[in-house]
Amino acid sequence: MKSVSLGTQIRQARKNANMTQGDVAEKLSISVQAVSQWETDKTIPTFSNLRDLKTIIGLEIDKNLSASDFLLHRHMSFDDEPVAVRAPLVPWKNPEQWANTELDWKSYHPDQFTPDEFFEVKWTPKGEVFALKARDNSLHPEFSRGDHIIIDTGRAAEKGDIVVAEIESKGVVWGRYHPLGFDQHRAPIFELRNNLKTMEPFVHRVDTDNPGRVLGVVREHRRYFRND
Repeated sequence: MKSVSLGTQIRQARKNANMTQGDVAEKLSISVQAVSQWETDKTIPTFSNLRDLKTIIGLEIDKNLSASDFLLHRHMSFDDEPVAVRAPLVPWKNPEQWANTELDWKSYHPDQFTPDEFFEVKWTPKGEVFALKARDNSLHPEFSRGDHIIIDTGRAAEKGDIVVAEIESKGVVWGRYHPLGFDQHRAPIFELRNNLKTMEPFVHRVDTDNPGRVLGVVREHRRYFRND
């Protein structure tokens, strides 16, 4: 029997429940983008979200599911207790591609990216998680170059949040989130601002003419001081 992807199963279960992606996102308190990424198989829900999807839209994990190996690899089921989450330290280029990456020696290829540093997360993420090393001082004094930030891709951005975004004209950037409404296609318009008190503040704007999207919200900040 031909396997069906987890995203296809989620999308079909949602439609059978007569719910939109926005409805599901609201029930789970996550972003619509996170639900869209599940349904297009770009990311896989956390196990707590899978359990909630079972209740909300009646999702049943098919034994022929292509993601079954993913679930079995972690020896988890809907009835298991959640396990500790580790956020991999990833590069700024395409960071969400490496979210929740673990080194699998069975499929390891020397040319592939494998993180050599992880951060254990004590809180329950809404989506996939990854860590970045701050590469500038644009958000000083709250953040300094070299600090580590941990991003939750499932959390919806709110005004004042520190977020990581991908903008076509700039690549992956970060800043303080300021929503500015929606365009004619109902896509969000927003700015990412820095903390520098200058005559020309540093601003990244996302709108119809300069498309982009939020990749995730910074949920934790870890700073290290010299001890030598």
